[in-house]
Amino acid sequence: MVLKLSVVHSKQANAFVLPNGHIFVYTGMISEMVQNEHQLAFILAHEIAHVLLKHSAEKCSKLEFSVTFNFLATLLLFMGFGDLFAFVLSELSSYLYTLVVEQPYSRLMETEADEVGLMLMARACYDVREACALWKLVTMKVQVENFGGGKEVGTFFSTHPSFESRARHLGARTEEANRVRMGRHCAPLDSPDPVESVEKIRAKLDSLGPVEHGTKLEILKDDVPGRKAIKLYKL
Repeated sequence: MVLKLSVVHSKQANAFVLPNGHIFVYTGMISEMVQNEHQLAFILAHEIAHVLLKHSAEKCSKLEFSVTFNFLATLLLFMGFGDLFAFVLSELSSYLYTLVVEQPYSRLMETEADEVGLMLMARACYDVREACALWKLVTMKVQVENFGGGKEVGTFFSTHPSFESRARHLGARTEEANRVRMGRHCAPLDSPDPVESVEKIRAKLDSLGPVEHGTKLEILKDDVPGRKAIKLYKL
């Protein structure tokens, strides 16, 4: 498969890939979230992993099952109850199916793409520590701007795992990824460790206490891995 990359000029921080290998990265992702080329490499590797794992085909298979399930459930409900009551139960069953089956499965696919993307990044000799550092930085940004500096909430209703859990999961796989990296005869990783640098910034941020509503966190660009910096400001 031939991969193709397109950059979309949009403030939205997003990236996605089509089943044919066409990757789209929004400029908002590059300007707001990504700090250096190593982190950008991970974002691209994550999207490539979705293609390699054939996640689009899996989603289509799940969609077919979902449509069949909802159709049969609706048919049985209308046969056994009045129209209005059956309609309400049908909507409820559809919502519960999405909540209990589809969204957890989607979160699982994102975790798989993170894992495979990390290994692809390792094989390309990028700094694998930056994957964890990326999601730790994004966690800080989301918590400051959306939760007053507190924990992310509501991820149970999301199609993606929380940024904090993604950082934790990637951190646990970093040593393995580095072994893959060294097996490719890549140059040893330099100090300081970008994850440790981010954690020091996190500690300083936590020492400030609750964050005022409307505070923004800017992730500053970094050409040298490990030199992490953020800037807080009020709109």
